[in-house]
Amino acid sequence: MDGAPSPRRAAPPPCACERCAKAPPPPPPPPRCFARAAAACAAAAGAPPAARWHHVSALEHFCQLCVDHYGRAAGRAALAAQQSHGRCSARGVVLRLHLPLWVQCARAECRKWRPLDWAARAGGVAEEWHCGMAELPDGGAHATRRRLGHCAVKESEEARLDEPPEDAAGAVPCLVGDAHVDEMYAAVHQAGLPWHALTDQEVALLAGTPLSRRPLRALGVRNLLIWLWSRAAPSGWCGPPAAACRAIAAAGLQRVWSCAALPLVYRCLERAGRINFGIPSRLTLRFPAAARERASVVVVGAGIGGLCAAQQLRRLGHRVVVLEAQARAGGRVLSADLGGVRVELGAMIIVGTEGNPLMTLAKQAGSELHVLDRSNCPLYDMSGVLDRQTDVKVEALFNKMMERAAEQRNSRRGPHEKAGISRGGRWEPEVGAAVISTKKRKRVRAEAEAAEVKEEVREEEEEKEEKEEGAAVRRPRVTWVACDKCGRWRQLGMLGKGKPPDSFLCEQNPDPRFARCSDPQELSDDEIDRQLGLLPPDDAAEERAAPPSGGARDLPPVCGKSLHEVLVKMLARLKLSPVERRAMHWHLANLEYGCASSLDKVSLSWWDQDDAFGIEGDHVVITDGYQKLIDGLARYSEVLLERCVTLIEHGPQGVRVHTKGGGEGIAADAVLVTVPLGVLKAKAIKWAPPLPEWKRSAIDRLGFGPIEKDVILLFQSAFWDESADFFGVMLPDSVEPEAYAAARGEFFLFWNMQRSHGVPALICISSGLFADKTWRQHSYKGVVNKALASLKRTFGPQVLAKFRKSVVSDWGRNPYARGSYSYVGLHSSGRDYDELAAPVGTRVFFAGEHTNGQHPATATGAFISGLREAQRIDAAARVGFERVDR
Repeated sequence: MDGAPSPRRAAPPPCACERCAKAPPPPPPPPRCFARAAAACAAAAGAPPAARWHHVSALEHFCQLCVDHYGRAAGRAALAAQQSHGRCSARGVVLRLHLPLWVQCARAECRKWRPLDWAARAGGVAEEWHCGMAELPDGGAHATRRRLGHCAVKESEEARLDEPPEDAAGAVPCLVGDAHVDEMYAAVHQAGLPWHALTDQEVALLAGTPLSRRPLRALGVRNLLIWLWSRAAPSGWCGPPAAACRAIAAAGLQRVWSCAALPLVYRCLERAGRINFGIPSRLTLRFPAAARERASVVVVGAGIGGLCAAQQLRRLGHRVVVLEAQARAGGRVLSADLGGVRVELGAMIIVGTEGNPLMTLAKQAGSELHVLDRSNCPLYDMSGVLDRQTDVKVEALFNKMMERAAEQRNSRRGPHEKAGISRGGRWEPEVGAAVISTKKRKRVRAEAEAAEVKEEVREEEEEKEEKEEGAAVRRPRVTWVACDKCGRWRQLGMLGKGKPPDSFLCEQNPDPRFARCSDPQELSDDEIDRQLGLLPPDDAAEERAAPPSGGARDLPPVCGKSLHEVLVKMLARLKLSPVERRAMHWHLANLEYGCASSLDKVSLSWWDQDDAFGIEGDHVVITDGYQKLIDGLARYSEVLLERCVTLIEHGPQGVRVHTKGGGEGIAADAVLVTVPLGVLKAKAIKWAPPLPEWKRSAIDRLGFGPIEKDVILLFQSAFWDESADFFGVMLPDSVEPEAYAAARGEFFLFWNMQRSHGVPALICISSGLFADKTWRQHSYKGVVNKALASLKRTFGPQVLAKFRKSVVSDWGRNPYARGSYSYVGLHSSGRDYDELAAPVGTRVFFAGEHTNGQHPATATGAFISGLREAQRIDAAARVGFERVDR
């Protein structure tokens, strides 16, 4: 057809003589214009002499003569016709009318590529397009006579050419029409992926393939597939690569090259769990090409992570059996019946909606969602709702305390600033940012210095504290400032009540000994902390003691200090009224709820190491229960209930998993262990040979909390404010201040099920020392009475009059959970999550929320870990388990 790219003849083989070897390479052939709209261009067969050229791709160009053609009388009518459909320049008309759309014949015996012009594709391209549906040119470039095409016609040589090398500065190919560009961009953002770059994981998956040298092509195809998956996710199936090729709207050879790259990118995204995951309407298996690549896998634990991995491995064609110790699937997902009402004793919330794979599952399951209003949480005191002014003041002080703690901790990490941040369960180059950036650190410092806690009050409190401790000499009021360039701390002397500078460089230091970034720091970080009173003097020996190292692994240093130690000192310096102090302890109880433990067990260094990876968006409640997601994931999996695993034998040749009363056990190629961290800590599963020291040390270091969704109370009708999703109850004034830390977590938070579920019920939450120790000393009836007593102090005797039924959770005493979720302990860091995720040998793998340091303590983290390990096991199976991708 007119305007089709002309065939390029292969260059003759070069001469092997020495003279030819030293000769410069021949110049590339001159470009040819694919449009040939102007008479002069057509007369020159698309190669007008001395023409100005416009670049489309390495093999596609058009000349300025054809652009000028549509600005003159001969082409002005065509330009006006195209502009009637929207804004369009003369260059745009050339591309729209003359750049061919390449279409591949759908018949298996043909599969040739054919170019279609504007007129042929105006009505759309049929899904089962074949050569007989096209008009092909009969003759040379100037032929005007046409005949119907058929599969026997030779394919254009241009369509078979490999894609030329990429320009590193080129643009990301956009393979959809203008109407869908914004939609595609939103889909990629929702998936948590960068639009302009491949992730480290994607680069690793494409290594060794032709696309490793064409990242822009892979990126354009990846963005297209993510968009198609976002539209197809409710069905659980993104159509095959052939269907995805039909969605490519780009004209020219870009469509040919993208369709050639699409199957490879499709398989990589499927293995990585980026597409085709979740709850399918039907399970489509992808059997490996070689029989030896099909593995048998035993998954221990039928929680959301184990079921996700099992289904993903089944999709990839592997044989999987799931062993669950309990009489039900779901792990820490548990629904109960309370007077005919379905309530959740375990997971209930999806934390963040943007790019959260659990949102995909919820859509696939048809779940009902309720968006939580986290901005409205009234606090109740003995006399009623805490007044707004006090509430806002205390919350602001609490936030500034947390910012001060983060600033003091993060800015002193130095070269270890990122060392304790989880890498998401993979031992690969670090990604992500510091928990608090330099820019934010400056802002935090300025805010902290302008805090409502005045300097005079703080000095008075310090003097009082020193007198009580018998201090003979008052600490000097020195100021330490970190260099914005090198991060080293410099002493600026006594500024008194002056404000430290917003920015500082070593060159500004008046002391010439420490006026360059190359000069060492005058004191160590610990000595500076002790001088500022952040560390007591008698703790020097403990600070110098080496923390557990995790065997041969290169783990970050930890100070062994708790978050409690810093916050309690800050709290002691605040002059608060009794009501304000009780309100502050309510916020500390809420912090303990988020940390899954009392603050004296939580690492100061790395307690919030996962903040940089938080999922954005609303928090939502699945009102009809997480169990719908569990049932959907288990639909196509072989789940054996009441099979308590007691022993796992593993070696280079395979594994054998033994269950209680199970005889010889189950032999398999690999085992994936997804039991909660509490079960691993209790050593309920024996190993032969034993787990290596680095794995056992990580299990011991990482914390596992007892935070409970303790009691759910059902009433005849609601007697509380139904407009808020939750409300807090402060400590009574009868509690002595010395007992605040131990008592503040006693049923401090109540979730309003009337607003979310339409049921007059409250979920009563406890945390901290009460959940860890005191709660265990009471019977279930005693715990219910304590929850009712907390409500009675606030709402009066109507609480008991309207009370109907209750149900109590007890994850701490459940032998198959032994707690709620993980946290970073005193001698731990975010890298311990990666230690727990690392395989042992080439046959033993681990998943669960405690193996996902970027999203710990969430069902989302457990689900993502299942996708991660399914990919890892599949990759190991494809190389015969000779090595494992870490």
